[in-house]
Formats: sequence, C-alpha cells, structure tokens
Amino acid sequence: EDRRMLLDVARAVKAAGASMLRGGAYKPRSSPYAFQGLGAAALELLAEARAATGLLVVTEVLDPRDVELVARYANVIQIGTRNMQNYALLAEVGRAGRPVLLKRGYAATIDELLLAAEHVMANGNSDVILCERGIRTFDTKTRNMLDVSAVPVLKSETHLPVFVDPSHAAGRADLVAPLAYAAVAAGADGLLIEVHPDPEHARSDGEQSLTPAAFATLMRRIAVLAAVVGRDLRLVPRVTPGPEHASEEEQEVESLPESLKHVRAEIEHIDREIVSLVVRRVLLAREAGFVKREAGLPVVDRVQERLVLSRARALADEAGLPYPELRELLRHMIAVARRAQILDLASERHLESR
Repeated sequence: EDRRMLLDVARAVKAAGASMLRGGAYKPRSSPYAFQGLGAAALELLAEARAATGLLVVTEVLDPRDVELVARYANVIQIGTRNMQNYALLAEVGRAGRPVLLKRGYAATIDELLLAAEHVMANGNSDVILCERGIRTFDTKTRNMLDVSAVPVLKSETHLPVFVDPSHAAGRADLVAPLAYAAVAAGADGLLIEVHPDPEHARSDGEQSLTPAAFATLMRRIAVLAAVVGRDLRLVPRVTPGPEHASEEEQEVESLPESLKHVRAEIEHIDREIVSLVVRRVLLAREAGFVKREAGLPVVDRVQERLVLSRARALADEAGLPYPELRELLRHMIAVARRAQILDLASERHLESR
C-alpha cells in the first residue's frame, strides 16, 4: 500500500522466519473500482525491501507485455488463479528466466493445473512451483474450500514443489492457522500467508490477513508441528549479486577446479542445513518460552542449560569431535535461543504497556 507499510511488514516477517516476500504490484480485482496496486512503482519498493531484508521477492504479473519489466525485479513471478489458463501469459513467463509460482484456478482440476505448468515448462522454464489456494464450492462459510488432498496428489504425480495459500482459501484470519497446519501435515513445501500491520484498514484482503504478531506465533507453532510429522522449516539462501557484479574474490572462485567447487558447494549446503536446524531449535525454544510464561515459570532455565552442556562430552565422544569446541558450540546455541526468548518477553511487555 505504501513504502513504510511494506518495509515494516518485510522486517517483521523476516524476523519471524519468513524466507520470501510476496507483494502485489499489480493486483487483479473482481471490481474495477477496488485498489489495483501501485503498479510499476511498487516494483521499486519491493526491490528496496529485498535489499533491506534479504527476502526473495515474489510478485504477480497480469499482462504478457509486463513480463520483462516484472522479471527485472522479481526473484519469482506469480501467475494468479485468474490467469492459470492464460496460455499467452504462461508462454511468456516460460521464456522470462525466472521461477514461476503458479496458482491453481478456483475452478480448475488438478490435471488442468498440471497442464498449465506444462505450458510454462514447454517454453523453456522448468522452475515451477504449484500453489493450491482453494477452489470455489457452494458453501459460503469460507471464501474457498482448501483442497488439502491436492497436496499429496500433486506430490505423487510430479516432481514440482507444492505451496499452499491458506489465506485466500479461508478468506478469514481465524482460519489461516488451522489450514496452514493441515497443509504442513499434508506435505506442502511452502506456505503463502498474508500479513498486514493494520488488517482492519487494509486496502485489500484485510479480513484474511494476520498481524505480524499473529504471524510470528504461527511460525513458532508450525515449527513444532513440522517436527511432529517429520518435517522441518528450511531457509532459502539470501539474495546474491549477479555475475555482472561479481567481486574479484568471486571471479577467482570461478577459476577453481570443478571438483573443489563441488566440495565447497556441498560444505555450503551442509552449513545451510546446520543453520536450518539452529532456526528450528530457536523456534522450539521460543515456543517453550511461551509455554513457561503461561505456566508462570521463569523463561530462562539455568538448570536445563547446564543439563544441555553436560551432554557435550558424550556427544563429542560419539561423534569423534573435540570436546571443548563442541561444548562452546552448544553454549552459543543456548545463548541464541535465550536471546530470542528474552526478546519475545520484552515484546510482550511492550505490547501490554501500550
């Protein structure tokens, strides 16, 4: 809606653990008199938000004539539900060189969604994300009906990642979390959650938008649920400069033997896996902090911290790693989790004082 709102939301969702920022520069609305987005100006704002937070930018394109412009700014191009079978647009984004987030049409079958994806891939782009966002039914209690069964069906019939948009399916903020949990349990690879700092005064879809605080709570609970069903939250790599902006160090890396680059790439992949596990650990610690506060217990539990550190010797022996360094690693992880718990407590106290 404006620069300040976008940057505030971007920073809030980044802090809560989001890895992409989806904003509608061009908004297809059923009414021609409704807010249509800020257009090309919003693309600049999205790029600024990406630079400020490192979040990858996802935005929708409506017209084949705008694909080239949108592709200059977006990391991922979205095709909305109304354009799922706009074959000229699908062909154009297939040639754009950007991953495509393809939303299921609100009256489309699963086969029709897969064929729409084929239109993109037939034009040279195999980086397609399928998105279930609910289908239209006769019921009026929700905006759409989330087809949870579509997630495992799509996962079994294609190699493409599957996202779920519980916000558009529900049309109601109070239903977003339950539908998000269902999507995670069903095997979704990602979630699209609408967030607004002041939903009651939003110019678009305020009734289905979560506040930043509600989004942060949802993220914590998703981390717990994901662990229960054998899943976990994953981080997406931060945005890196293109080859035309590569530093001398990066150019030197390009000249290394392929075998060494492969080993380093594997190490980088493992580093990201480690960071993902640390994030999962922090989210669980934050959830534990909320449970302890509700039970009237101290947030920082020094006894539990000492217990964790006491395991370092056995863990080091089992893994064949040096004990002092492993114990120091555990100590730092405890410190990161403790800081997150304390910040949550300070934030709650601040809100209570307002």
